[in-house]
Amino acid sequence: MITPAGRALTSHDMLRTWEVGTGLHPIDRALLLCAFAAPEADSTELARLSIGERDALLLQLRQSTFGDRLQAVVECEQCRAGLEIAITVGSLRVPAVAVKTGRHRIGDREVELRKLDSCDLAAIATTADPAAARKLLVSRAIVGEAADVSEADEAAIAARLAELDPQADLVFDLACAECGATFRAPFDIASFLWSEVSTQARRLIEDVAALARAFKWSESDILAMSPQRRQRYLELAEA
Repeated sequence: MITPAGRALTSHDMLRTWEVGTGLHPIDRALLLCAFAAPEADSTELARLSIGERDALLLQLRQSTFGDRLQAVVECEQCRAGLEIAITVGSLRVPAVAVKTGRHRIGDREVELRKLDSCDLAAIATTADPAAARKLLVSRAIVGEAADVSEADEAAIAARLAELDPQADLVFDLACAECGATFRAPFDIASFLWSEVSTQARRLIEDVAALARAFKWSESDILAMSPQRRQRYLELAEA
């Protein structure tokens, strides 16, 4: 079993992760971040984590690196106004379901289902049609040879998979203050955390450039400083 190490991304880690991850597919970026959260695990182990287990690692890494408080902006589906959400990482944690597989009654038959992982997401990465992508995911979740699955059974299996791996299915129920519309918005910790890492890495590069110009210090010396110390030097450089 892979458990998070409680590590936070250092300034050096942030830049290295951003540099490597910029050219990667979002699925691989998520696994790159997981490698920092669980350094004892190899790439195959991380790829075979269920999506919920992967996201639990990313939530831990986010909390260790940026703190518990999380703010996001979601666009209203009706009027396109921006809705601000303030929440804690702790409140996003969902108790894991212990079993990875199990037999379930779907329609008039029993099927054995397993939790989906990053390899399954990679299998639909180039599938543009959402219906075709869902059908493929459902077929991959069925253990053994899958017979044709009806649309009703697909929906039932998708719902059962969400129950098996609830951490993978975070959804906010929202109401727009501007137009009054209510809607549901999924929350993807992998893309959210990558956005934060990318933003912070670009900021760090600007800080390094400014301090190197002002004081002729090396990148490693600047990144080794605490954020408070680095900020004070930036203030002096701009004075």
